[in-house]
Amino acid sequence: MPSIRILTGNSTGESFPKAASLAAEAATHAAHATHPVIDIYLIQEAQQGAGGAISNYLTGLAGYTVHHIHENLGGGGKGYI
Repeated sequence: MPSIRILTGNSTGESFPKAASLAAEAATHAAHATHPVIDIYLIQEAQQGAGGAISNYLTGLAGYTVHHIHENLGGGGKGYI
């Protein structure tokens, strides 16, 4: 049976240090011997649109597509990536 590796986190806002923290956590997971690849990143409370530090980090990863999801149906609130 295939497996999917998901990394989730609440960024509590958008900033370069938070993107660096996500990168460090991803590197820790990459050291996992039996399944080093993270297939899906789910990040809560990130910037809703492109251009934020977290979005830029994820966009820079080869083979990933970044989707921004609004917290509230009509917009507003924090965003999800």
